[in-house]
Amino acid sequence: MTTHPLLFLHGIRGSRLAIRGGTGPEIIWELAHETHPLGFLLCLHHEEQGDPLPADPSRPVFPLDLEPEIYGDFLSWAAARGPLHAPPWDWRQEPSRVVRELAADLPDGSLDVVVHSMGLHLLGELVMMGALPLARIRRLVLAAPSFGGALDIQHVLLSGCDREADCGDATGNAYGLLVRGFPSLYRLLPVPGYGLLVNSEGLALDPLDLENWPLEALEGEGRPHLLARLLEGARRDRARLLGFAARLEELDKRLLIVSGQGLPTPLRCRMEGPRMSCHAVDLTMGTAGDGRLALAAQRPLGQELPHEIFGDAVRPLAHGEILRHGEVLARIAAFLA
Repeated sequence: MTTHPLLFLHGIRGSRLAIRGGTGPEIIWELAHETHPLGFLLCLHHEEQGDPLPADPSRPVFPLDLEPEIYGDFLSWAAARGPLHAPPWDWRQEPSRVVRELAADLPDGSLDVVVHSMGLHLLGELVMMGALPLARIRRLVLAAPSFGGALDIQHVLLSGCDREADCGDATGNAYGLLVRGFPSLYRLLPVPGYGLLVNSEGLALDPLDLENWPLEALEGEGRPHLLARLLEGARRDRARLLGFAARLEELDKRLLIVSGQGLPTPLRCRMEGPRMSCHAVDLTMGTAGDGRLALAAQRPLGQELPHEIFGDAVRPLAHGEILRHGEVLARIAAFLA
């Protein structure tokens, strides 16, 4: 039996980032060490109407390889299965910029495709730009896909830290202003229609509308203009993602969505004031999610697509562990057989 080549597109924070060192690549960001002394080089400098530039042009940051902590088990399985194409991509950048390079290096012919989390956005761009027509996809697995965005991303962009009162993420780290210049994060903000983010009257609030941002987020020279540009780009990309999602029904039985659940996950954030805030809010948590994405946000709006859920409150399955889970890998293997 012929094994079709497998294309794998990882999610945000799914690749290790490096610079060129004296003896080879030097990793300056990975999940196992997020506080490298050269971490400031991750910053992106945004020129007026130009491409994001490295903080230091003499030491540009590039994606080195995929995070072994998240994808090691999956990559071992996939490589043993047959031909594998799993390009690392710079998860700080917007997907529409990243896929320009990825599109030129895609395998020919029919492909099986697996994506994790924000890898959905890259796949959407590849399909909508015509680089990977749906007709070439033999089977497609979406693992924890980020159709509806995440409230955690809203929090980190507003506060500069993850969902912790002490301004640290699960590892105790704070990100400050660094991540607010990463265009990719704005693509993961909550999407209206999923009920994730609402105003004080319970109506949908769009975080891609500049008027909904708090005044303190607009402080600093050039900040309002930069934020407006980042939000405009995210609105453009969101429209393409919605267009891609609307076409998924064409795949019929060639599509499978797999998700995890059982961990406390932000399911709904109700703002108590007229603008977004990390303080004047009513946050609803629940286990109908993987700790990062609510289950509802992992489905395209208005579509009934094959969706299998793994884990429960007793044996939860986290967002970053779904492709290390034995039952999930077995299900993917059977689907791609």
